[in-house]
Amino acid sequence: MVTVAHDLFGWYALPDIVVEQLEADAEAMGLDRRKYITRVLMRRYHEVLEKGPGFEKAASAAGGKRGK
Repeated sequence: MVTVAHDLFGWYALPDIVVEQLEADAEAMGLDRRKYITRVLMRRYHEVLEKGPGFEKAASAAGGKRGK
C-alpha cells in the first residue's frame, strides 16, 4: 500500500511537464487525482472490452509482419 500511495502521489514518476498537463486536465474536469485516474482506467477498460486485451501489441505485431 505504501508503494501504491507513493506512486500515486508522485504520478508514477512521470516527467513534470506531463504531470502539469494531467493535473490541468483533472482540474478542468473538476476531478481530484484519484477520480481522474479512475476515469482514465475506466476508459482503458472500455477500449479493452471493445478491442480485446493487448490490442496495441497485436496491431503493432501485425504491422511488422506486413513489412516483411
